[in-house]
Amino acid sequence: GARQQLANFARILRAPMHVAETAEDLRGVLQGFADKKLVLIDTAGMSQRDVRLANQFATLKVEGFAVRTLLALSAGADRGCLAEAMNVFKAASPEALIITKLDEAAALGGVLSLAIRSGLPIAYLSDGQRVPEDLHTAAPKRFWLLHNALKLSANAGASPDEHELADRFGQMGLAVNA
Repeated sequence: GARQQLANFARILRAPMHVAETAEDLRGVLQGFADKKLVLIDTAGMSQRDVRLANQFATLKVEGFAVRTLLALSAGADRGCLAEAMNVFKAASPEALIITKLDEAAALGGVLSLAIRSGLPIAYLSDGQRVPEDLHTAAPKRFWLLHNALKLSANAGASPDEHELADRFGQMGLAVNA
């Protein structure tokens, strides 16, 4: 199903699509596009707990080609899931983030905090299913993103969850008066 969806996206964007199963396949595809300014590589959407991730990361390391990795994270995921994903996907050396599902998120604090802590810039934002209309470069949308984060926070009452409390106060010692 994912390949068919990618084929549909490629058709909408009027771009060719190729499938590469191995690093050698990817090398051949990249050689065929050597004259292009931009080649997008979509990896299989895998859980951060999938044991095959190391193989997928190795496939992206193709000598002679500078593959820039961007990590896509769902704005709706909880802090623990986001932190686990970031920890695992560090092995792929991401250079920036893509924040997806902004239209589905009840809060943005978790994903924005992760972006700040990781030091990775946010390159793209996605706020819907329409391609390419709902994919935006992040820089011009930074005030929109901040406005939505504040609005969602106000609507939710901004009460922290147990993960946030643990992150904030887990390192504090208890003061006991004797």
